[in-house]
Amino acid sequence: MTEEDTHVCKPGATTYYCPTADDTESDCHGGFDTCCSAPDLHQQLIPCSLAFCRQAHPPHSWEPQPGVSPVRCEGFGIDVVAAARRRALAFNAVQPVLRKHDRHLPLTVRQEIADAVLAAIDNPH
Repeated sequence: MTEEDTHVCKPGATTYYCPTADDTESDCHGGFDTCCSAPDLHQQLIPCSLAFCRQAHPPHSWEPQPGVSPVRCEGFGIDVVAAARRRALAFNAVQPVLRKHDRHLPLTVRQEIADAVLAAIDNPH
């Protein structure tokens, strides 16, 4: 093995996400000096709290505190396509029950119901 094959980032290296390149890079490797013309849009990779999200989730940007520059979470334990399909199936399962009882709810409320059911299934505690 060459030194390149066994590279380990230096302690304290920071990993960034470039939304333009849709890729990540460590500042140990020089960062995204030439990946795009908007390095000010780069986001540090910081996982969000699984305790806060309470479920597996896809990659997303988030603000650690309101008004703070966004950071990037790479997601947790999820296949994004499978998760989107699962969420759509849960959403679509709500309408027949509403129709059976001659009820109608806005789409946003139906999605909240579906998300709440999925969260309860994923976290039975």
